[in-house]
Amino acid sequence: MFRLLLESLLEGLKDIRRKYVDSEMVPEDIFKKFETADPTSTKKYLDWMCRMYVQTPDRVTHIIDIIPIFDQKVKKQLLKGSEADIGKYKDLDSMDTALASKEGVKTKGEQHKEEKSGAEKVYEDDDLLIVSPETYESSRLYGAKTKWCTASNTREHWDSYYKRGVKLYYLVDKKNNEKFAAAMRPDPDDCDYFDAKDNSITFETLVKRLGDKGISKTELKKILQPLSDEQQLDRNQKVIQNILKSCTKNEDGTYSSTGDIAFFGFNLKKLPAKFKDVRGNFACHDNQITTLEGAPETVGKGFYCAFNKLTSLENSPEEIGRDFDCADNNLTSLEGGPQKVVGTFACHGNQLTSLKGAPQTVGKKFYCHDNQLTTLEGAPETVGEDFYCHNNPVSEEELKKTVKREYLK
Repeated sequence: MFRLLLESLLEGLKDIRRKYVDSEMVPEDIFKKFETADPTSTKKYLDWMCRMYVQTPDRVTHIIDIIPIFDQKVKKQLLKGSEADIGKYKDLDSMDTALASKEGVKTKGEQHKEEKSGAEKVYEDDDLLIVSPETYESSRLYGAKTKWCTASNTREHWDSYYKRGVKLYYLVDKKNNEKFAAAMRPDPDDCDYFDAKDNSITFETLVKRLGDKGISKTELKKILQPLSDEQQLDRNQKVIQNILKSCTKNEDGTYSSTGDIAFFGFNLKKLPAKFKDVRGNFACHDNQITTLEGAPETVGKGFYCAFNKLTSLENSPEEIGRDFDCADNNLTSLEGGPQKVVGTFACHGNQLTSLKGAPQTVGKKFYCHDNQLTTLEGAPETVGEDFYCHNNPVSEEELKKTVKREYLK
């Protein structure tokens, strides 16, 4: 049965590939980006993303960024019924409108002075203004009347850019009443430039469109710089402090939260505080963390520590309400991890040679593929759904000897 499900999924992906890539409607590299960006195991958003690309090929970044936001709102049931059907949305604007209607963003009564103070003015003359917004409110102010997702009615796009360390610049051509945006990442080859309609343009095109504005190409390149290490650290600290302020500080100095806690993508080497209980999700993935010291004792939903440098699961939460994801670390053992996981347990992409220490009860899926497993000793006694152990040197004999049900390999 499980093999049939996998075969059905692969056939569906082939159909989408034939429809868009083989017909040359979507380039191969763009298709792969869309496939990676789709957070669902069945890639149910992939066809829609390709259709949006065919309509607006210059809005790839917008298409990629909007999918996890839509998926999250569906999971939280903020979008229900027909609103949760992505096929309903015929263009990006209708999707943005739907997401904005579910966002409790306060726009009325915002103080103009406060909005302006949230942006750094980096250059101005009679013809050109360049600002770098540091708040969502200032981004909306200076990005008004554009199609930029970072200036839209829903702030999740802005938050995503901000947390990922992207430094934005908005360029206002006063003479021709035009606006441009630059999204500068640490990697100089991974920076984007946009016109007011959110069409992707090159730096050379930007310079050409600005024309003679009293600033040279060399000067402009010096201005449009990514965050320095110091600025990135300062930004991370601001985000972290805001997160801690939203928590309850206990008498013993630990923190508790009734909602989600997210410290992912901050380049942290350790958790910034000691947590006791978190009723929502706890996410510290995509950092440089080497220890789980400070992790909450209990987590109401999922615990996500993937893409770090963990060598041990010591200090893992004792209770997990949903999923546990420790994939893509440097783990050689699962000792110290939770022994019961209601949802999915993922430990793939490590250096495991056995499954000793793995939870003995997993409610949904168990992922241990892409390790160095020569034995399945320690494998869960009970797995509610699928067990993935492909790309390991474990033998067929070992599989048959150890596994008591049909697993995917």
